[in-house]
Amino acid sequence: MRGTVQQNLITRGAINGTFPAAVTALLLLILGAMGLAGSPRAHADPAALSQTRLTVDDTGTDSTTGYVSGSVRSSSGDPVSGLYISVYLNDSLACNAVTDGSGRFSCSFARPAPGNYSVSAVWAGDSENGAARGTSSLTVSAVNRGTSLSLSLDPVQATTGDAVTVAGLLNSDSGPISGAVINLSTSYGDIQAKTATSADGTFTARVTFPDSDTTPSSFTVTASFGGDSVFKPSTNTASGSLASRPTAAPLDTAAPTATAPALPASNNGTPSPSAAGAMTPANTSGSSSPLAAVEIIFFLVALVGAGALLVVGLISHQTTKLARGERRGFGTDFGQHA
Repeated sequence: MRGTVQQNLITRGAINGTFPAAVTALLLLILGAMGLAGSPRAHADPAALSQTRLTVDDTGTDSTTGYVSGSVRSSSGDPVSGLYISVYLNDSLACNAVTDGSGRFSCSFARPAPGNYSVSAVWAGDSENGAARGTSSLTVSAVNRGTSLSLSLDPVQATTGDAVTVAGLLNSDSGPISGAVINLSTSYGDIQAKTATSADGTFTARVTFPDSDTTPSSFTVTASFGGDSVFKPSTNTASGSLASRPTAAPLDTAAPTATAPALPASNNGTPSPSAAGAMTPANTSGSSSPLAAVEIIFFLVALVGAGALLVVGLISHQTTKLARGERRGFGTDFGQHA
């Protein structure tokens, strides 16, 4: 069986994620130096260790990732399986792998920025297989794939104060581009905004144009993608018409002014008051106001009432019986006996 208990524990811990890759590599180096990874190295015959050869035979990148692959063989050329390989870019750990039954390994990592990198693949060694190291290089260049950006507005005929929906799609020859930052700007209102494309490459945003005394009759919205190490920049502009929000007319609270019609002129050039349609003074001799009519009615009622009282008094006076010897009359002998 290859390795000791310590070696197996460390290797398993690295593979299942218990130990960080850098810590694992360091522990294996320390154990190998101290002779704890198998039989004591200080007492082992170096010739008894199987010499391994590690070769990095492929490096490269695609639009989103980088990769390294290689193989490990014994001194006799036989593939060595089950070895834990650490891969470094410019001395920074990039990924880890384990050799398969054919002695091959491969691992991938996020595509690095454009530039030249040194690649190192390291096997720390154990009690049966000596440590090994293989090197190579990796050149990452800007891909600069072509892109296209479509753009639409809804509504195209906008009104100040109302929102306009901006929608678009960022595409490339390899399909929609997700997670790309889209910058938006408008020709009116100095509106600046940012949004990001979704998984299908689409994006949406809403802009609202402010009211102004100098509202233009049209506007434009520009969407732009700045590009990256894989995709080229792309820009598109959409235009629409713009109108100010209608406002209600102010109410006229002033009282209406009556205007008298002009009087037609007489033969001598002066207005004729008797002409048809002319304004003439009111005739007060044949009509009265409601108040005057009420006063007349009250006067008549009072007059009738006074007359009735007078008639009643006279009748009462005539029917009054006189005592014997009395006579009717006025004067000093009124009511006296004869």
